Amino acid sequence: MLIFLVLAFASWQLFTRAALEQANSAHRINVSGRQRMLTARMGLLAARWSSDPAARSSLRDKLQAMVGLYASSHQALLNGDSQLQIRSPVAPSLRRLYLGQEIDPAAGIDTPVNLDAQVRRYTSDVRSLLERSDKDVSAVERAVGQVLAGAMDSSLPDDLDRMVAAEENHSRQQVASLQIQAWTAAVFAMGLSLLLLERGWSFHWQAAAAAETQTRLEQLNAELEDRVAERTLELREANTALCREVEDRQMAQAMFQDLYEHAPDMYVSVNAETGLVEQANATVEHVLGIPRSQIIGRPMRELYHENSREEAEKVFALFQATGEIKNAELQLRRHDHSPLVVSLSVSAVRDARGAIVRSRSVWRDITEFAQTRSELRRLNAQLEQRVADRVAELKTQAVELATRNHDLDEFAYVASHDLKAPLRGIHSLSLWIEEDSGAALSAESKQNLKKLRDRAVRLERLLDDLLVYSRVGRTGAQVEEIDAAQLITQVWEHLRAPKTFTLQIAGGLPQFKADRRSLEQVLRHLLQNAVKHHHGETGQIEATCVDRGDFLEFSVIDDGPGIEERFHQRIFRMFETLKPRNEVEGSGMGLALARKIVTSVGGQILVESIPGQGARFSFTWPKQSE
Repeated sequence: MLIFLVLAFASWQLFTRAALEQANSAHRINVSGRQRMLTARMGLLAARWSSDPAARSSLRDKLQAMVGLYASSHQALLNGDSQLQIRSPVAPSLRRLYLGQEIDPAAGIDTPVNLDAQVRRYTSDVRSLLERSDKDVSAVERAVGQVLAGAMDSSLPDDLDRMVAAEENHSRQQVASLQIQAWTAAVFAMGLSLLLLERGWSFHWQAAAAAETQTRLEQLNAELEDRVAERTLELREANTALCREVEDRQMAQAMFQDLYEHAPDMYVSVNAETGLVEQANATVEHVLGIPRSQIIGRPMRELYHENSREEAEKVFALFQATGEIKNAELQLRRHDHSPLVVSLSVSAVRDARGAIVRSRSVWRDITEFAQTRSELRRLNAQLEQRVADRVAELKTQAVELATRNHDLDEFAYVASHDLKAPLRGIHSLSLWIEEDSGAALSAESKQNLKKLRDRAVRLERLLDDLLVYSRVGRTGAQVEEIDAAQLITQVWEHLRAPKTFTLQIAGGLPQFKADRRSLEQVLRHLLQNAVKHHHGETGQIEATCVDRGDFLEFSVIDDGPGIEERFHQRIFRMFETLKPRNEVEGSGMGLALARKIVTSVGGQILVESIPGQGARFSFTWPKQSE
């Protein structure tokens, strides 16, 4: 194979070389013909030179084109040109002759002649004449005629023809020689290659066929052994699986039979046409106390208690019509004729045509359920009676409570109006006595009169607080949008606390909806309490509000004297103060009012304090949607 490839490559090289030489010769002949044709056309144009300006201009343009083509063809002879169909340069020998670099005695050229220089000079002379003005027409005509005549008379075309002919003859001889060599080498290579191929392929096919046959036989033998082994294993596994399936089915059948026979419910099958029992499980025999032999083949209606036989016949008729019964409550008859309350559910077994053949009936013992239901009905009746009695009692209590609330409102009205009049009179009389007596009163008497007025004012404030306390939770709430920071600021400004006390409100307080009037009362009492019970001339009070989901947690923190832990519950009672009445002005109702208002809306209030470290009063307030 390698020898064949080498010989084929050599033959291809020889053929390529011969073809290239043949192409060069064809190109040279083509260029020579174009040059001769151009020279003849130029002579023809010179002979037809006309004195008519338009004809002369047209002939001049054609002459310029011919001269350009003449120059291009000679240049293409050396370098090749695609437009002139010269695909490659001429042979080096012809190029050297054309440029006048050597002589060729065989072509009749015994002296070096530079044809390229002659062509360039000739085309240059013609172009310079054509570019001259038309003022002297006769002079131009004569000059052009001389140039063309010189070109026609010169030996330029003949020299070129001789060189092309000599080169063409030489190329043909080389091509013929190369073709003979190439064909000889190709024929020899092909013969040798065919012989080698025939021998090699014959041996290769025989060896390959034998090896393939042997390999195929070995593969088939291995595959047959594998298939026999796999099939044997499959048969063993199938046999094992079949045995296991038979055992599983027998076991499942035994389990199913056991479940059927000893199920907690009673299973029977009744013929849909005759109404006779065709099958029953052991549970029926055990629960009813009747042997199975006395049940199978017996009309179904005879198994029901006398109280339910009529209802049972209606249920059976409904089954025959619809093929289904769900949770029908009936009574079976035990062997001692006592009733057994059961819940009957039935589904139909149909034949290929869809007709009902027999029933799948389930009896479920609901005796305890029936007893429990009866008991529940009795208890429910009792409960309804007790609820009715309680409702009547609550209505009576509601009437009494409404009466008491009315009496309390009347008392609060009397306390806030009728009892205040004497107090105002006492206050006014003490002022008049002090004004009328003037200097006659001693300092102690004046002090006593002042205490009298203070007690009257305190009692009047106490009456106001009692009125407010009695109305907590009984007045309608007015829910509105509240800004916590703004509300605390307004309450503090209304207190008119001393300027030495400052209030710090935490940032980021929420906005929410709530009863503004009630919340404002609680904050006023706590802030007033922090200022009133402070032990110093100056104080710092802080108010916060934190969102706890459904509730808001408000806190009022002061830097006062603090409260002992044993008084943390006492301070929320009515009329309770930790200082004597003559030291602190107040009714002792502030914290009690605050706690009642907070608890009435579902919140909580507490105090955290250590003596000497101030106190923190915190309460929760529910959010309201409206």
